[in-house]
Amino acid sequence: MGREGSKNMRKNIKEIVITDELARERVENKKEERNQVQLRLREQNKSIEIVFQKEAQVKLDTYKRELEEEFSKQKGISDEEYEKSLGRLLNQYNEKKEFWLKSIYENCLNA
Repeated sequence: MGREGSKNMRKNIKEIVITDELARERVENKKEERNQVQLRLREQNKSIEIVFQKEAQVKLDTYKRELEEEFSKQKGISDEEYEKSLGRLLNQYNEKKEFWLKSIYENCLNA
């Protein structure tokens, strides 16, 4: 190998070294890009999770409010029915108390 061959070999080695360095640099850049993408994905996942939690909380609050309204409505109906029943019992008691007292008194005397 003469000088020309040695020069070409050095030139080829130099090109290989430069190509290798460039390839390593590209690999490192791609690794960094991948890391950035993974970081953005984690951040997006957190953001999505927060959005879904907020939406779920809104739905829960709405459902809770609806249940409380329904409970209040049903309680009102039950209270009204209770008052009506109590009124009927008091009327019946007031209408028949004299008869019942008289019956009890007579049954005690005739016993």
